[in-house]
Amino acid sequence: MRISLYYRIGFLVRFQKVACCLALVCLLFISCIGQKVKNYNLNFEEVDSLHQPVGWTLPLKEQSGLLIHLDSNLKQEGRYSLSISKSKDSKRLGPSYILPAPVKGEILHLTGFVKSENVTGGYAGLWIRVDDAFGDMLGLNNIKETSITGTHDWAKYDIEIPYEAADANNIIVGALITGSGKIWVDNLTVSVDDQLIQHVALKKNLLSSLSGKFELPTLKCTPEKIHDLANVGALWGFIKYNHPNVVAGGYNMDEELSGILSEILESKSSAESNRLLEKWVDGFGSFRPCPNCPNASKDQVKLKPDYGYLFKPGNFPESLAGKVSFIRDNHPAFTDQHYVTLTKGNDFGLNANVIVKKGPVFQNEVKYSNSPYPNLKLRLLSLYRYWNMIRYFYPYRYLIVENWDSLLEEFIPKFINAKNKGEYSLTCLELICRVKDSHADILGFNPTLDTLKGVLMTPFQAKFIAGKLIVTGYYSEWPGLENRIQPGDIISRIEDTSVDVLMKKYLKLTPGSNYSTQLRDLPSRHGFLLRSNDSTAHLYIFRKGKGIETSVHRIPVTAINPLADYLDFREQSGYRLINKDIGYIYPAKLNANDIESVKTLFKDTRGVVMDLRCYPAVFMPFIYGSWLKSVSSPFARFRNITLGMPGAILDGDEVSNGGNSDGTYKGKLVIIVNSVTQSQGEYTAMALGAVPGAEVIGDTTAGADGDVSEINLPGGIQTRISGLGVYYPDNSETQRVGIKIDLVVRPTIKGVLEGRDELLEKAQQLITGHN
Repeated sequence: MRISLYYRIGFLVRFQKVACCLALVCLLFISCIGQKVKNYNLNFEEVDSLHQPVGWTLPLKEQSGLLIHLDSNLKQEGRYSLSISKSKDSKRLGPSYILPAPVKGEILHLTGFVKSENVTGGYAGLWIRVDDAFGDMLGLNNIKETSITGTHDWAKYDIEIPYEAADANNIIVGALITGSGKIWVDNLTVSVDDQLIQHVALKKNLLSSLSGKFELPTLKCTPEKIHDLANVGALWGFIKYNHPNVVAGGYNMDEELSGILSEILESKSSAESNRLLEKWVDGFGSFRPCPNCPNASKDQVKLKPDYGYLFKPGNFPESLAGKVSFIRDNHPAFTDQHYVTLTKGNDFGLNANVIVKKGPVFQNEVKYSNSPYPNLKLRLLSLYRYWNMIRYFYPYRYLIVENWDSLLEEFIPKFINAKNKGEYSLTCLELICRVKDSHADILGFNPTLDTLKGVLMTPFQAKFIAGKLIVTGYYSEWPGLENRIQPGDIISRIEDTSVDVLMKKYLKLTPGSNYSTQLRDLPSRHGFLLRSNDSTAHLYIFRKGKGIETSVHRIPVTAINPLADYLDFREQSGYRLINKDIGYIYPAKLNANDIESVKTLFKDTRGVVMDLRCYPAVFMPFIYGSWLKSVSSPFARFRNITLGMPGAILDGDEVSNGGNSDGTYKGKLVIIVNSVTQSQGEYTAMALGAVPGAEVIGDTTAGADGDVSEINLPGGIQTRISGLGVYYPDNSETQRVGIKIDLVVRPTIKGVLEGRDELLEKAQQLITGHN
């Protein structure tokens, strides 16, 4: 049972933004707080080498607008108090401290002393909050009822909150100031039922259970039971997309699955399960035979449907097998489906006047997003839904090297045994990663996954270069940071674990069409490697061959621009002159109407560098293709899924660009790519790489071209796949392998140390002919 809203309303109605910020920093020390820690620094007496109170999260001034420091002159007791001053324009983000939750109790008390000076335009005070194991708020109270305003000497304040031990994992306390002014805070205490928290039994960190093995006592995942459940999932998806009565919208397939699962989970044998399945199949009704359907052209079908072991001899008894075969062999060529349709739109400029169909749109799917931890049936629905969408409507399913049937059986016990929302989210992520598609990830702000990765991030950027994790720059800067970590430093260990070990641990949870893309994302803001709930990162680095131990304070992930790892913020415009001979285009900053200005500015240059180490802001293949190519020629072809024969992949159209004989650019074109080049960036590289004499340089691209199709899974899990097959005109692959590169050029550690862009330098050399 969640705590009453009584203690939340006053804070959340007027200070919603405060709550959101606190939610992101509430787990800063979750990995290092445990049962053994009994002396808490609630009086600010324990100070680290940076003269900051140990264990406290102090937001940076540039993010919060707060000036926070220890004050040895004004204190209520001991050596220090914590001073907090704030201007009217600053954000409401204050210091916080996390304690482990007591094993039992009914009421939590927070007491503390506060001194104020000229607090106006709001109020100041203390707050206390209770979180569960994954950062969800169970209760919150602040001091609003006895708010502090104006100027007052030291006074003691007391607030309380009901406590429910069953769900609690952390107690977070802190101070806030919502107006302008200054306060001092000192001598805090936390107690449960009038006992100091130092003297009560405390819970262990619940997050540590995520990697543990366990059994669900009510269901034994025997090989026979797993195979029966795999048959349910495969047959459910087959009927969903192939049975005419279901395709027409006559059945709610989620409800149908719920019903049959209840019976199969309780069945005592495979023979009993098969009898139940046959009765279930009969329940979808009959339809007229259609022996000549489906009727897709054999020349058009590039990949036939694959039903796996659904039709393997002996999998089903003869009677059930015959009924399932009848559905396969006699359903009509569907022109529409209840649960899936095709996107409609102008397809890559093939013909501006023709509306064409592209990838799958998964429609009429209930999201079940109310609970991040769905029940057992919904967890299996999540697996079955995703597995069948890939089986029938993923244009690149043939690139999945693993046996797709075996993967279903592998993940059934994982989804069954996922005993909390953290394990469920990680299991979904692992399943998504097995498709190996750089478009596939858990999208958006997913609170559960975000907390598992860590709500804090190192203030520096790092990339894998020459097999080493290299510091390449800073997300945020403050005095002294450059002495602790510098561009060119090689990170060998994080905390007590080597980078190599951490890579192996997190690769299976890092989506990517290829290894290069996984390495792109592992140390990024979106990856696991450099994120944590611990406010301090302890590192072992090599600098100029010398091993050094260092540490840096992490910053909130929310303070980092989500595009920081994929965009060069130094580029202020989409185009510029490098010198009088070379033009430079950075498509992420282009505007739709820049083309005429680009033509004029670059008219007399010897060459143009097209830097596609970004995602283009405008669609370039045809407008810029016409400027760069005098003769039309093909640069890509497509393959599509089909509604009429679920599981088949059909040959699609070929697409060309160019053909503008007047005003075509005469200089040399050099295109730069790397792992950041993805999707539209890759398609643009293909289109402009077809310009006669153009050279594509750089390293392996993301290998995920074509439009995306979104997939919603129970528990608020949103992901996507590459929904359209994109190939070169000779049918060579782009998915997974990336686009064709004429000259491989990679950055070096030496280049990072010297602050050079070696790929851009090489592009200029190719234009001028100077090495």
